[in-house]
Amino acid sequence: MPNLDQMTADGRLRGDDVSRAVFADIPARYDRLAYLLSFGQDRRWRRAVVDHVAAARPGRVLDVATGPAGIALAIAERTGAQVVGVDLNEPMLRAGAANVRAAGRQRQLGLAVGRADQLPFGDGDFDAVVFSYLLRYVDDPAATVAELARCLRPGGTLASLDFYVPPHPVWHASWQLYTRAALPVLGGLTGGPAWREVGEFLGPSISAHYKLHPLAEHVAAWRAAGLEDVEVRLMSLGGGLVMAGRKRTSAAGYHPHTQGAQITRKAAPAAEKDPGAQESPGAQEGPAAQESQAVQESLGAQEGPGGQEGPGGQEGPGGQEAQAAPGARG
Repeated sequence: MPNLDQMTADGRLRGDDVSRAVFADIPARYDRLAYLLSFGQDRRWRRAVVDHVAAARPGRVLDVATGPAGIALAIAERTGAQVVGVDLNEPMLRAGAANVRAAGRQRQLGLAVGRADQLPFGDGDFDAVVFSYLLRYVDDPAATVAELARCLRPGGTLASLDFYVPPHPVWHASWQLYTRAALPVLGGLTGGPAWREVGEFLGPSISAHYKLHPLAEHVAAWRAAGLEDVEVRLMSLGGGLVMAGRKRTSAAGYHPHTQGAQITRKAAPAAEKDPGAQESPGAQEGPAAQESQAVQESLGAQEGPGGQEGPGGQEGPGGQEAQAAPGARG
């Protein structure tokens, strides 16, 4: 497979091969990359996404493009729900499996290899679906959103996080300078050649995506997929984008089995575990436990001494969020 420099030179900024190439060599220190890419704001952005999910009080959550499972872990801790994380990249999932074990949530959170546009789940299987840093890498963003919505029950919550291009001219110029000049240098100094390549790729990738698929097109895709009350929130002067919506309850007589699927525009407080959201004994033996075991076996993840592997959810500089430090995708 061509390396990332070759793909960028050829104008290939999306697709499965590009996604695999971007993340092939960086899972171990991915939290640091997310910190650099977002000016240290990624934890706050993730909290906003988790707030939307927690407000829906879900019993079962799907996290697509889960990466090292940071957002999935934050949702599991905050809500007590059964969580399934899906990602195309096996190295990222190995890091995620280690983080799940370190957090002691193997029975609550399962991981699986899969494509976002061909999810191996039934219609309406989940009360909430989350995805992060995903649509820039798929060939058809609207079709991918429709596939994600298919797996969401009527009345359930869809929420997403991605980078964005600051719309204000002053901040746009600063962002342009940072992503094109500073980020590759910082990436190279922090993580070597692999991170330098990623730093060179991401700025053009973000700009090209929104030129091809403007924000209004994203909103239209959500609505076409059956989402209503679609909320768009620009974060940190426009460097981040959080979206959320609720799937229409078109079926007559349908009564959601969970509560609180109302989306609010005011962000909830910093992500802390809700004392009332306790895990039930039955949740210990749910499908997530089986999927977690299956993916760890299929990925060949080995535990280190003492049954632990890796630091799992360690904090990078500049912020704290329970269990969520490694979680953003870039």
